[in-house]
Amino acid sequence: EEELVGRVAWQIQLRWAAALGVLTATWFASSILNIHLPIGPLYTIGLSILFYNALFLFYLRRLERETISEAVLFDRFAKVQTSLDWLAMILLVHFSGGVESPLIFYFIFHLIIASILLSPQACYFFATLAVLAMAALALLEYWGLIPHIFLGLIPLTLYQNGLYVASVLVFFSICLYVSVYLATSVTINLRRKDEELLRLQQELSGAYQRIQTLYDVTKTAGSTLDLEEVLNLIAQTASGAMQVRACTIRLLDESGRIVDTVASYGLSEQYLTKGPVDVQKSLHTYQTLSGQPTIISDTSQDDRLQYPAEARAEGIRSMLCVPLLIRGKAEGVICVYGAEAGHFSDSDAEFLSALASEGATAIVNARAYQALEQADRAKSDFVRMVTHELRSPLSAVQSMLRIMEQGYVGSMTSKQQDLVQRSQRRISFLLALVKDLLELAAGKMERLRGEKKEVVLNEVITKVTELMQTSAEEKGLELQVEIAEEPLVLVGIEDGLERVFMNLVSNAVKYTPAGGSVAVRAWSEDDQIRAEVSDTGIGISEKALPRIFEEFYRAQNAKSMEMEGTGLGLAIARDVVEQHGGQITVESVVGEGSTFYVTLPMG
Repeated sequence: EEELVGRVAWQIQLRWAAALGVLTATWFASSILNIHLPIGPLYTIGLSILFYNALFLFYLRRLERETISEAVLFDRFAKVQTSLDWLAMILLVHFSGGVESPLIFYFIFHLIIASILLSPQACYFFATLAVLAMAALALLEYWGLIPHIFLGLIPLTLYQNGLYVASVLVFFSICLYVSVYLATSVTINLRRKDEELLRLQQELSGAYQRIQTLYDVTKTAGSTLDLEEVLNLIAQTASGAMQVRACTIRLLDESGRIVDTVASYGLSEQYLTKGPVDVQKSLHTYQTLSGQPTIISDTSQDDRLQYPAEARAEGIRSMLCVPLLIRGKAEGVICVYGAEAGHFSDSDAEFLSALASEGATAIVNARAYQALEQADRAKSDFVRMVTHELRSPLSAVQSMLRIMEQGYVGSMTSKQQDLVQRSQRRISFLLALVKDLLELAAGKMERLRGEKKEVVLNEVITKVTELMQTSAEEKGLELQVEIAEEPLVLVGIEDGLERVFMNLVSNAVKYTPAGGSVAVRAWSEDDQIRAEVSDTGIGISEKALPRIFEEFYRAQNAKSMEMEGTGLGLAIARDVVEQHGGQITVESVVGEGSTFYVTLPMG
């Protein structure tokens, strides 16, 4: 339709040139060449062409403003223009010498132009009309019913020569029909080439869209372990890329007989809840689960559907289903639904199979992640249970050793006192290890189960520094605290955040020699909470820095200064900070001290 509109506009542009050509040629022939012409009628014809062409242009602009682009309307418009042009041409021929006029063969040029706009049948019709009009004009002049316009270029009686008139008409007719045949043949071939080019362009565009769809799905499947999100994206993108109304993804249940809908797009709730899809009753599902794509071209004629009436009521006329192959075994199907019969082809099946492959990868990844989560939860539960069971007897042993050390069970020799003190230290270390293990397990459980709420970090840090103030003073350290006056609020788990800063501040106090200092700062910047814990302690070597947040790892200089330590404190701190969407980093120089940086999102 757009091409036809453009060609009609082009025809109007050419007519301006034709009308000006008539006026110019009339003036040149009469004024310069001194040919005797009826200039009045010729000028009138030229001006008439300009006038009706202006009307055509006005009508075309009106159609464009009203956004009317119906092919039938513009086809009629082109035929009306050609009819008026034919009338103007026959008048021009008459007033320029009739059958002797050199303008006769301009009909050929006009028919070539018409072949671009009109159908071959219409072109042959206008060719026949031109032949009949020329024959009528020649006969009327031959019989003297209308006057012959003599130009003075050829003998006066030539238009009355029957053989000449017949020869001109025959030659004119042959030229006209041959021209129409050649012009329409070329035009038809060009249109076929254009249609083929358009079809290839559409196929290329569709292929690009499908490649882009596969890329988007692959990117999403690789960036998230949320199975529901990935499968819903596949269902939606499959519908859009394949230009269908709906898509579903179904997985086999534990019995292997029912396929449950895990993701859908474009279907009504009534259709989705029509009933269970039984593999034994839904034959196309059974065939698909055998490992091959299944195409249903017309749901009204196919007996493989379990719910044919519901499919017709939903407006589903055709279906394509491909298997979801997980580790080589079909564990589900992806189906797309068309609103018209015969919508799907083998290339559609190949594309949907590629999407199904991405869906299978997402399912495998999600299941692996779920299994890992369950294993992690089981490990955390086990650690909590074991450490909790260990803490009570260890505490009891520690109490008994204190009683012995204080002499309530009688006096002890110096060797016995030394053994009790060494046992005390070992029990204290084991209790610290149990405490850290419980905290590590509690942190993991909070990630899996904990509910977050608004926490004012100012209060958390103040509580920690007040608890550590005595330890710092006993060691002769200066503990500096600088916290922003405005509330530093974030959504999180208060106990976990308290553990972070308790571990950082207690480590700073533990590994800073007497006479040093520990500084704790906290402020807001760019919608984030920033905190620093710095000290003038022993520092961390470059070799140890990459591993400082690993579980059970302790730097060599830390072991030299403090023999006892679990190596879990910083691992716990990193785990909790990352649970809150934050980041913890460290800068350190051996012998000068360390600074730990914590960044947390506000709100």
